[in-house]
Amino acid sequence: MKIENEYSLDKVFSLFKENESYRLAAASLLFLIIGVFIGRCTTEDCIREVVCKEYIRDRDFLQKSLVEKEKKYVDNQKELAKSISVKLKSECQKDIDKALEDCEFSERIHCPICIARGVCNWSYFLLQLDTLLEF
Repeated sequence: MKIENEYSLDKVFSLFKENESYRLAAASLLFLIIGVFIGRCTTEDCIREVVCKEYIRDRDFLQKSLVEKEKKYVDNQKELAKSISVKLKSECQKDIDKALEDCEFSERIHCPICIARGVCNWSYFLLQLDTLLEF
């Protein structure tokens, strides 16, 4: 009695003869293997020092470019912040001037605000207090 193997060579070849997708898959796999071997045989070995120098050069170039972009961005943001600050200060001053037009002048209220804003000096404030205390 002869025991036949379930996957004999004849059955495998008959699958390739009958089914085109098996032939296509086998041919693709064969071409892939041959392509890898041909590519490996025709190219030179990778020299680590050359590749590392190129990576270092590229890294330094990109880092320098990134630093320049960051500086430009920070400078731009500083200019925007300054312009916004000037604009807000001028609008605030307009609001204060408008509010002062509609109210009576009081040294007790006005001068501490001016001192805090840096408009009045401390000696002027003391003179105003002396004049208030005399009344």
